[in-house]
Amino acid sequence: MNRKLITAGLLLTIGTAADAQTTQTGPSVFRVESGVMFELDNAGASDFLFNWTDSSGSVVNEADPTLVLTAGETYFFRRLTGSHPFVITDDTLPVSGTDGSYLRDTFDGAVIDAATLDPIADFTADPGPTTDLIMWTPMPGDIGEYYYTCRVTSHLGMTGRIEVVAPAGIDEKDIQIRSVDFDAGVVEFHNYGDDDQDLSGWRTCTHDFDEARRYSSATGFNGVMIEAGTSIFLHYNNDAPAGPDNHNISAIGGAFAQPLDQDAYGFQLYHPDENGSLSFGNSQLIADHLQWNIDGEGVGGAETRTSQVVSVGLWTAIGDFIATTSESSSLELTDFGDGRLHSPSNYSVEEPVCIPDFTGEGQLNFLDVSAFLSAFGNMDPAADLTGEGSFNFLDVSLFLQLFGQGCP
Repeated sequence: MNRKLITAGLLLTIGTAADAQTTQTGPSVFRVESGVMFELDNAGASDFLFNWTDSSGSVVNEADPTLVLTAGETYFFRRLTGSHPFVITDDTLPVSGTDGSYLRDTFDGAVIDAATLDPIADFTADPGPTTDLIMWTPMPGDIGEYYYTCRVTSHLGMTGRIEVVAPAGIDEKDIQIRSVDFDAGVVEFHNYGDDDQDLSGWRTCTHDFDEARRYSSATGFNGVMIEAGTSIFLHYNNDAPAGPDNHNISAIGGAFAQPLDQDAYGFQLYHPDENGSLSFGNSQLIADHLQWNIDGEGVGGAETRTSQVVSVGLWTAIGDFIATTSESSSLELTDFGDGRLHSPSNYSVEEPVCIPDFTGEGQLNFLDVSAFLSAFGNMDPAADLTGEGSFNFLDVSLFLQLFGQGCP
């Protein structure tokens, strides 16, 4: 018998409030986003009765619910009575039925034990004492389907389903390659999302004119976290300053196409799938891509995986390169948009400033001298080259010095 009572507070939030910790998504199906204590009573030998309380309210005596749990959260399962040992198994347990009315299809204790998560003692909540409980923190690699059941072989109906899913709201494509600093040899990854992102299992794939398919280590980003709205920085010159946001490529390990310069280059950032696996052939696992080249001349291996990112709507076309020059100092993502489809128009390229080029023609001649003297005579702030707030021979001297040095 299904004896269910949901408190008034929960009735107001389940299935309606975006911030609810418990959401009923269907008959006998509950999405429990944060870790809670499940206290387990029973209705004879026919059902486990689940009870729990969180910020959404309380669920009381829910018979054999399907639980949708969040990877990374810690859940407790505690028996309330001195009978019916509760075990959690993998999906090899023979089970039939539907949510709220599953039935174990075996009386064989050895089959139950073989399916029970290991170590068995840790995934068994024995009755008497009721202090024996299961504490389970499923991780991203544990995403998938599980069952629970009574270890008494004849109690077939005391069975239900558990599904472990990724945390709600996390979108790997919120992690974007925001900037590349050619002068410093630094690549910036930025989290545009509202949730912190664990980069464990993430990898890069880079290419330039002479090299292709240079893969970072499979474990290089393990434990690296990008908090919402913040960045981490990858240092190609292995001169990273101290701090958790700065990482040398030598510490990441694996291989990177080098040097990180203005010439033809392609960069992909990959994330693992829901089971923690990563395949470079799976285009759906590319979080971001960009490619640049000096005036689009000469490509070499830089476009090695561009067809993949174009096919999944992350880049406009194979031949589209961010246009750099041999003197470009950096490039930066300026239009995040929806965080998916990008083109060269979404990036700005920083070029060195030629201070004495007062005409802006890209070359130095007498016209620049004339333009400077005019600005100096009119006390134009542009002629205050020393930044002292006054106009004197020091500004003229600095202009002549820079003019003599020329510009890139």
